Amino acid sequence: MTCDRREVMPMPCPTLKPHQIEAARFLRSGRIRLLADDMGLGKTAAVIEASRRLGLRRVLICCPKSARERVWLREWHRFHPDDPSPITEMERLSDEIPDDGHVVCTFDFARVRYADLFIQGPWECLVVDEWHEIRGTDAARTRAILHPTEGLVARSRRLWALSGTPIARNLGELYPLLKIAGVYDGSLDSFVRHFCMTYCDQNRGVLKITGARTDTLPELHDMIDRSGIMLRRLKKEVLPEIPDLVWEHVQIRKGEVDLEELFPPRIEWRETTADIRRRIEEQREQAWGILDPGVQRPRMTFSQSLETLAGLAQSVPELLKLVGMQKVASVIQLIREELNANLYPKVFIITRHTCVGEAIRYGLKDFGALWLWGGSDARARTKMIERFTGDPSCRVFIGQVKACGPSVNLCAKGQCYEVGVVEQSPVPGENNQAFTRPHRIGCTHEVRVRIFQLDDPIDRRWEELIMKKNIHIAKTMREGLFLSKEFDPIG
Repeated sequence: MTCDRREVMPMPCPTLKPHQIEAARFLRSGRIRLLADDMGLGKTAAVIEASRRLGLRRVLICCPKSARERVWLREWHRFHPDDPSPITEMERLSDEIPDDGHVVCTFDFARVRYADLFIQGPWECLVVDEWHEIRGTDAARTRAILHPTEGLVARSRRLWALSGTPIARNLGELYPLLKIAGVYDGSLDSFVRHFCMTYCDQNRGVLKITGARTDTLPELHDMIDRSGIMLRRLKKEVLPEIPDLVWEHVQIRKGEVDLEELFPPRIEWRETTADIRRRIEEQREQAWGILDPGVQRPRMTFSQSLETLAGLAQSVPELLKLVGMQKVASVIQLIREELNANLYPKVFIITRHTCVGEAIRYGLKDFGALWLWGGSDARARTKMIERFTGDPSCRVFIGQVKACGPSVNLCAKGQCYEVGVVEQSPVPGENNQAFTRPHRIGCTHEVRVRIFQLDDPIDRRWEELIMKKNIHIAKTMREGLFLSKEFDPIG
């Protein structure tokens, strides 16, 4: 779809901020660049400015579906209204790729149609938005984009990668870019062994990454600094006028949950409520066997247990869903009391499970609660964000953590500065993307992020391990991590 400028440019061309001009200058300074500025600093505008300065007429933009849905089209015409080249959005896998102008497509489109995109080259620039979504050297989308001879990068004169969370899971995610840029010439295995803390997964016979090695981390920092490949700045560095993002952990009471309603007995298995309770207890024992810090394990250290978060989420799904539901009643009561007392105009609540989000939405429906989840389409998402921004009676926005990532701006003209986290993802990058949705340009009030926690060892340990992963990533990126005084992460 090629959009009319009048449709996507409802406001005058905005003025770039100094840090965006500097980011555009950085992108123009080399063939391969990673712009890793903090979320909400306007990386899209910097790309468009760099393209304008270079006079580019053929740019390929690969991005997640949520960022493709008219975001790039709208921003391109806002920041470069006099661009003579059309910009076209690939909506379906069967869409015909235009012979001229700029093209915006999803990662899935690039994976399926990479041969056609390859033939349409050479591209003057390949932009990979939300770079952290490109991971795993053997993944199909990674090969389609980054293969040195057959990938789209081979038919592009420049590669600009964008990400507010360049390390979403572990340090190994930097390897593909460092390799393609010639910063690191070795294999993925040698990179992981040299720069990462690892252990061997006995079942699969592969190395698992648990963190960064502190003894070789300065070497990696020096390597990246000398290459000039990455620019990373935080909000507090370039926009000191934006209030801080502060963190708190709030302990709440455990609510009662109807197990039969949450987990309907499977009739074909002749399952009873007692069977469900037994299954939950088995999952609790399994989870605590991994999470308990006092257990001595011959083949698993504490740091190794960091890597088990994603696997744990898959192996004990019913337990984690139950823990989330046990928070619902207390969260609803607390938020209702605070909204009735007008302690803040609007609140953003983050969940992981659909049932948890729907239950909170029902409990806060009197405040115009909206619910954005993975199944929400682009049109519904846009309408929800617009209503939350412009309707004073709509005071609650509930979002599934993975659905509240790129292109979701919940600043609400400075009216939303309260974030409540009911559930977190085992992937720190997804959490960080969601937490900062209200903390963006235009924010005028200190944004408080409260993580609601049960007086339950499983829930507390789960939160501690996720925070531990965040600390590893923060050290790798040479960033500070601001925590509340009440929270003392494990050393």
